[in-house]
Amino acid sequence: MKMKRKKLKRINLILIGVTLLAIGTAVYFYAKTLNSHFELEHSLRLENLAVIALNNGDKLLACKALVEARNALDEADFHAKDLTGMIQASESEVCIKINRMKIKPN
Repeated sequence: MKMKRKKLKRINLILIGVTLLAIGTAVYFYAKTLNSHFELEHSLRLENLAVIALNNGDKLLACKALVEARNALDEADFHAKDLTGMIQASESEVCIKINRMKIKPN
């Protein structure tokens, strides 16, 4: 009888340990998902700012917004190549135009 109790106690402790490990893992992934969601939202807002800045003729602000959008997307650990490629292409195009304008003598 004592042997059964010890065995049951040991099984209960193992189950409690596994449950706590599963809860800890779930919390970690939930927090990581929340952070990724925040960074994706941040990136989209910055892209919108870049579009508005370009429409208003402010290429410097658009360049800064696109650089920050790319950084936010990198921080989100988002692996959609089409989205990251689009942001990088837009960023390089806008920022290159600004650099050309700085180089030209007046």
